[in-house]
Amino acid sequence: MYKSLFRPVLFKMKPERAQEVSKFFLKRRSLWRPVSSFMHVKEEEMLRTNFAGIPLKNPVGLAAGFDKYCEMIGTMMELGFGYAVSGSIVYGARDDNPKPMYVRYPEKESLVNCTGIPSKGIDYALKGLMQYTNRKTPIIANVQDFDIDGYLNGFKAVQPLVDAVEIGLICPNEKYEGCNPIEEETFDQILTQLKPKKSKPILVKIRNYHNEKERENRFELIRMCMKHDVDGITLPGSMSVKEPKLSLGAGNLTGRAIFHNTLRNIHDVWDQTNGKVPIKALGGIFRGKDAFEAIKAGATTVESVTGMIYEGWSYAKQINSELVNLLKENKFSSLDELRGYANPQVAAA
Repeated sequence: MYKSLFRPVLFKMKPERAQEVSKFFLKRRSLWRPVSSFMHVKEEEMLRTNFAGIPLKNPVGLAAGFDKYCEMIGTMMELGFGYAVSGSIVYGARDDNPKPMYVRYPEKESLVNCTGIPSKGIDYALKGLMQYTNRKTPIIANVQDFDIDGYLNGFKAVQPLVDAVEIGLICPNEKYEGCNPIEEETFDQILTQLKPKKSKPILVKIRNYHNEKERENRFELIRMCMKHDVDGITLPGSMSVKEPKLSLGAGNLTGRAIFHNTLRNIHDVWDQTNGKVPIKALGGIFRGKDAFEAIKAGATTVESVTGMIYEGWSYAKQINSELVNLLKENKFSSLDELRGYANPQVAAA
C-alpha cells in the first residue's frame, strides 16, 4: 500500500514538505497501535540476538537521523523494529541548514542530504525520552556535539533514560566553521572521561572513509574504541558527494547506491577487531538479502533511514521475514551462526 499509494504522493512533494507530512502522522502513536500486530514479524528464535549486552527480538533497527528530536519513539515501537536510535542529540539548540536539504535519486533508491545537526536542545530531547522508561523495544540515544563538555553533558543527561548511548563523530555535511571530524587526541579524551561515568553500553559511530588517509584515521579510532572497551561500533556506508541542487552544493549520499561501502566497512572492522566488537551496519539495507550479506560479513545488527523512506512502515517486517527465509534456505540455525561466516576463519571453524 505504501509503495503503490502513499509513496507516489509523498514523492510528488518537495522532500522537506514530505518529511513534515510524514512526521505529522508518525508523531501520533495512537494511529499506529491498531495496526501494530501486522507490522511485527512472528517471533522467531533464530532472529533473536544480543548487541553490546542488549537482548533484541530481531536485528533490524531504525538509525539515527530519522527521529532527530525524540518525537516518534512510540510509533517506532509499533512498527516491528528490534531497536530504535533517537537523535542526533546535541546539548544546545541549533538551526537546520538552509533549504533545499534533500535531493532524491529514485532510480537508485537513494538520496543525498545536507541536513547538518539541527537540535531543539537537550531538554526537548529528554522530554521525549522520559515518556518511555517502561518499554519492550530498546532505545539507543545518538549524542553528538562540538566540544568535549557538550559530549559529556549530553551523555550524562540521556544515559539514565536509554539502553545504550551512541557517540557520533560529527555529521559530514555540517556547515558551521570549526566543525571538523573529531581528531584522535580529542576522541581519546572523550572516551577517557566517559568510561568512569558509564552505566549503560557505549557505542561509537565511525564515519565512512574516502581515501587511504581517512581509512587509517578510522582504524586508529577503532583501536581507541578497543582500548577503552567500547561496547559496539556503528558503521555507515554513506559518502560525501557534490550535488548543486542542495543549498550547500554537496551532501551525504545514502541508500542502495552505497551498500558496497557498507559491506567493505564491515569486513575492514571485522579484520581490525578479529570480530570481537559488535557492529551495527548502516547503509543500503533494503532487502532481507542485504541484511543477510551484512551479517554474514560480520555485522550483528542492521539499520536504516533511507530504506524506510523508500519501503515504508512495513520495512522492519519485510527485512525480518526475508531474513528468516534466507537463514532456513542456507541452513543457518541462528544469526550468531551466520555472523562473520563470509570471513574464511569463521567458515573454516
